[in-house]
Amino acid sequence: MFAGMTCMKVRTLLSCACIIKDQSTWGAASIIAAWIRSPVGIASVSMRKYKGSIMQKKGISGITIIIILIATLLIAVISSLFIIQTGFTLEQKAVATSGRASHHLTNKLMIDEVGSSFDSNGYLRDFFLIAQPLPSSDRIDLLNLDLIVQTPNESVVLSYRVNGTMIEGNDGYNTWSTDEVGFVNRTVNFTLDVDYDDDGADDVVTMNNIGLLTIDFSSESSYTLDQVECIGADEMEFFDEEVQDDEIESILFKGYCGNGRLPENVTFTITPAKFGRGYYSLEYLQTQEPDHLDGKISKGDMVRIYFETLQDIGLNTEITLILNPSDGNPTEKRIYIPSEAVVGNIFFD
Repeated sequence: MFAGMTCMKVRTLLSCACIIKDQSTWGAASIIAAWIRSPVGIASVSMRKYKGSIMQKKGISGITIIIILIATLLIAVISSLFIIQTGFTLEQKAVATSGRASHHLTNKLMIDEVGSSFDSNGYLRDFFLIAQPLPSSDRIDLLNLDLIVQTPNESVVLSYRVNGTMIEGNDGYNTWSTDEVGFVNRTVNFTLDVDYDDDGADDVVTMNNIGLLTIDFSSESSYTLDQVECIGADEMEFFDEEVQDDEIESILFKGYCGNGRLPENVTFTITPAKFGRGYYSLEYLQTQEPDHLDGKISKGDMVRIYFETLQDIGLNTEITLILNPSDGNPTEKRIYIPSEAVVGNIFFD
């Protein structure tokens, strides 16, 4: 009894053990069980469980943090690789664009001289220019080189005539403008200036036995003016409209026609579908081996280009010439026709 009261006062297992050391083992076990069931014992056991739970949760939280950290690092690495790859790609594109821009700026021709000759009426129509590439220019393909001729009222675009002659015509240089048809009868044809079907051969206007006028293209196609008859007595004929044809844009006919002939004083105008286009011819004045290639303008080459304007050019007129390579930089030169007529040739530096 005394021993039990001592344990209640001391309230610790160690003290109880000291006091009841002379009692049996069963008695000690009973005391320990009683202590565990006491508020202090319950609190002690609960605290151990709580600390274990906290440590377990801390372990789980630590693993979660490590997983999140690894995932974050992986995302950062992947993002860095993507940024590096994107930067490299943009750099390559920038270098390529810079190269093309540099090539475009340096691929250029210089126009050294322009010349022409006045005709008997004091007009200019046939011209030539002399050109050469810049020292830094790459080879220029003539099939990709346009010559643009601008006057105050019109503009034409001319392409290279492969193997063209240095003479104005359908196998040399020419510009598609309106055609004025002259005298025609059943046996006399009129040769047109324009190569309407663009095959390098002349097209003609003919008259058949019943007085109908036909435009015969050298490619064996044709167009007949059914509305105009020149078979009976001279009568006033009029026709002015657009034409549904691949080669012809419009036809104007006005005047007296009859007796199987078309007088010269009749207005018979044909406008080609390719109005304002045409060809220039080119000859090499100087070449430099081994860079030279026919059909191209290479370093060391000097060329003379022949062309004609859309209409006759009179005095006191400004003309703008533009050599425009599709893979290079255009060259522009303006020339001014003086206000006083000059006999013969005229040159512009």
